[in-house]
Amino acid sequence: MDDLIKKLEAATGPSRVLDVEIYRATIDEFAVPFKGQFIPGMVWRAFDQGYRVKHYTGSIDDALTLVPKDWFVCIFSEDSDHNWFCALHTNRHAKQVHSDFPFQKQRATAPLAVCLAALRARIRA
Repeated sequence: MDDLIKKLEAATGPSRVLDVEIYRATIDEFAVPFKGQFIPGMVWRAFDQGYRVKHYTGSIDDALTLVPKDWFVCIFSEDSDHNWFCALHTNRHAKQVHSDFPFQKQRATAPLAVCLAALRARIRA
C-alpha cells in the first residue's frame, strides 16, 4: 500500500491505472488488470467476466467509498492555489479534531485528496 500512496502523492489528475491499483489494494487483490487489448479500468475477477472498477481518482463519490467504517470527513476544502485538502477522523481521535490531523494531504484534485486520506486511514484502522 505504501507504493500506491507514493503514486497517489505524485498524481496530478484522474488515472484509470491508479483506479485499478486502488481496487486491487482495497477490494480484490487477486483481480488481474486486462492485458493485451488494454481497456483502462477493467479487471478480471475469479469466477467472473470483466469488471469495470470505480473512478476513485476522478469521482468524489467513488473516492468516498474508500473511507473506512467509523471514519468521517471532518475537513474538505480547496485553498487559494486550487489544492484540495481532506482530513479524516474516527471517534477515537475526537479530542484531536482541532489540533492534529494525522491523515491530511493537499492534492491537485478533490478525488485525489479523498483517496489519499482514505488509504492512509485504512492503514491506521
